[in-house]
Amino acid sequence: MYLIDDCDKLDAEQQIATFNLYNVVKERQGFFVASGTLPPAQLLVRDDLRTRLGWGLIYQLHGLTDQEKIDALERAASALGVTLPEGVLPYLITHFRRDMPSLTGMLNALINHAMELKHPITMPFLRDVMQQQKLNDE
Repeated sequence: MYLIDDCDKLDAEQQIATFNLYNVVKERQGFFVASGTLPPAQLLVRDDLRTRLGWGLIYQLHGLTDQEKIDALERAASALGVTLPEGVLPYLITHFRRDMPSLTGMLNALINHAMELKHPITMPFLRDVMQQQKLNDE
């Protein structure tokens, strides 16, 4: 599997290399994933590369809303058998880094710390864990 990120920023030499790589991957029945800020048909790249990038499935991705982040974090906690008190996740997403890897990492740290200490997850407990994380990051 090969991943080419930011296809819209490839220079002329990189476009040639990407075109050649695509053909090799296709010939060997591998997987080729590309990303860019525009759909392939609108990319300002070589015509042959543009058509190759347009041959596969094309998805437009959007960032999650706050509610979608909360829902995803609730599902992650539930998968671990943890029910979180109301207000914990809204507080987390408004007082911590907002990207999903950071939020998921904090949720896992919160759950693990609560299990280690056999302490219920509460708002004060969340604030303490977040403060410890902040001190560790400094």
